[in-house]
Amino acid sequence: MVGKRRVNYNYHPNLFKFDAAWVLDESCAKIISDFWSSHLGDLPTKLDDLGLALKYWSRTTKQSQRAMKENLEARLQETEEEDPDDDTLEELINVKIGLNIEADLFTASDFGDASPIFENVRQSVTPAMNDLLSAPFGKEEV
Repeated sequence: MVGKRRVNYNYHPNLFKFDAAWVLDESCAKIISDFWSSHLGDLPTKLDDLGLALKYWSRTTKQSQRAMKENLEARLQETEEEDPDDDTLEELINVKIGLNIEADLFTASDFGDASPIFENVRQSVTPAMNDLLSAPFGKEEV
């Protein structure tokens, strides 16, 4: 295929995706609350700008968490090489606890009741539309 370029329709570099793990981080709620109360404009503009703010927050948070994990792992390596006295063992336990807390933040599976989040989301699909969309279909419709 000379002169024809393949287009990837699944690539959306600016598409905002809310990460469900963010609800576990109190600073995310503060970012949203502070942003929403301090910015003016129409809803689509505010949502776009909030998405950019959350992307920035997420990037800086991940960098900070990555640095903390690297520091903890380096300290763990140092501690394991030291002579085992009470102080060293206490430091080793604290470092391992810190690493486990870091791991737990990213493996949480129960986010609790999400219904308050959806209370303010406008319903787009009516019950009649849902019935139509849920109905069985045949090969000719595919």
